[in-house]
Amino acid sequence: MSAAEARRSEVAAEAADPAIPLAPTRWLPPQLFLLYGLAGVVFHFAVRGPLVLRLRWPGGALLVIGAALTLWGAYTVLHSGTTILPYRRTTALVERGPFRLTRNPMYLGMVVMLLGSALALGTVGPWFVAVALLATLQWRFVRHEERALEYALGAPYRAYKRRVRRWL
Repeated sequence: MSAAEARRSEVAAEAADPAIPLAPTRWLPPQLFLLYGLAGVVFHFAVRGPLVLRLRWPGGALLVIGAALTLWGAYTVLHSGTTILPYRRTTALVERGPFRLTRNPMYLGMVVMLLGSALALGTVGPWFVAVALLATLQWRFVRHEERALEYALGAPYRAYKRRVRRWL
C-alpha cells in the first residue's frame, strides 16, 4: 500500500466521526503554502504589474518572522503530545508558546511569509496571493478545526477561544 493510499484509508476511517476536522481537500496547508507562494512569484514575473510597495529588507524580515512562527507552532504542538495533522483527532489543548498569542500560529506564519515575499517583490500579484492563502486556510481548515476542537475539548476550548484571538 502506498503512502497516499494509506493516508486516504486513514482519512476514510475517521471520516464518520464529525469531530475530525476533515478539510474538503486533499492538499495539506504546507502544500497549499508552497503552491500559493509559487503562484505569487509567477504572478510577479509573468504579469509584472506596477510596483506598489517594495521594501526588500522588511519583507525579508517578515519572511523570517513567519517561518519562525510556523516552526515554533509546529514544535509546540508536536511536544504537547497531540497531532499536527488537520485530519486527525486532537487529544490535547495547546495553550503555551505561540498559542498564547494566536490560535493559529502555523497558519499565521505561512500568511506572514507570503506577505513578506509580497513586500520584498513589491508588485500587486503576490499581495493577492497572500490574501487568497489566508481565505483558503480559513475556509478549508480553521473553521473545521475549531468545530472539532470544541466538540472534542468542550468548555476548556471555549474558554481558550474567548481569551486568544483566531489570527492576531
